[in-house]
Amino acid sequence: MSLPKLLSTFLLIFCAFTINAQCYLSDYDSTLFIRDTLKPFLRRFENLNISGYIQPQFQIAESEGAKSYEGGDFAEFSNNRFMLRRARLKADYLLHSKEHHLPIALFTFQFDATERGVAVRDMFLRLYEPEKHNFSFTIALFARPFGYEVNLSSAYRETPERGRMSQILMPVERDLGGMITYESLNPNRKKLQLKWDVGFFNGQGLSDTTDFDKYKDFITRLTLKSVAIGKWLTLSGSLSYFNGGWRQATKYKYEMGEIGGRKIFVVYSSEANIGRKAPRIYYGADAQIAFSHD
Repeated sequence: MSLPKLLSTFLLIFCAFTINAQCYLSDYDSTLFIRDTLKPFLRRFENLNISGYIQPQFQIAESEGAKSYEGGDFAEFSNNRFMLRRARLKADYLLHSKEHHLPIALFTFQFDATERGVAVRDMFLRLYEPEKHNFSFTIALFARPFGYEVNLSSAYRETPERGRMSQILMPVERDLGGMITYESLNPNRKKLQLKWDVGFFNGQGLSDTTDFDKYKDFITRLTLKSVAIGKWLTLSGSLSYFNGGWRQATKYKYEMGEIGGRKIFVVYSSEANIGRKAPRIYYGADAQIAFSHD
């Protein structure tokens, strides 16, 4: 056999052997990767949930530079615009016990990114009591536990926007604070299920980067979770209480008074009012009736 033919035969055999060997080693490496790297990685992040949504919109106003409650005022020479009302991305990481599959800790991070900038909406840690699974402790930035609509996610609301009352009393819904919650997670719990939230918060919400006074807001909510009434109806509801306030920056204080038999706001002027607490006290009650028509 001539030398060129001999070299060609050798290269062909060598290449075939190399391909088979590489194929075998590739499969072997993939098996190791899946067993030693991928599966432990997936087990570590199997409780990671990522969700989000985007809400674009187009607005038309009656005049240029029109005032707008949410989304900001129109520009001086504009009466229509495209904009992002919301663009949210949320990540939840839940640790649970291997024995009972009940939660141990929850970390949540959510931010809103629009043409107006990027803002954090949620960033909190929730630790669950591991023995009887009745209590949890939440700390950092999260929704205030007041009323029904403030805590209700946009995925479950009938309309994208909350009511004007909620937007005025609880702007951006969130605040920095700590909260203790009673809610039984035991699978053998009673049918009548109650949830009780008690927390203290800075009070300024997301309007400032730090707390500007020494006063804290006390907020609590007692919730009756869904109770079946017959075959088609379920009932739920809650009672809420808010007691807080801000530092009085001026000497003028408005209180409810009576003049000429009429109850009106009366202004009291005193230098002693400066630095005192301007109280905010709210009471809330809500009830929901759901009808199943499946």
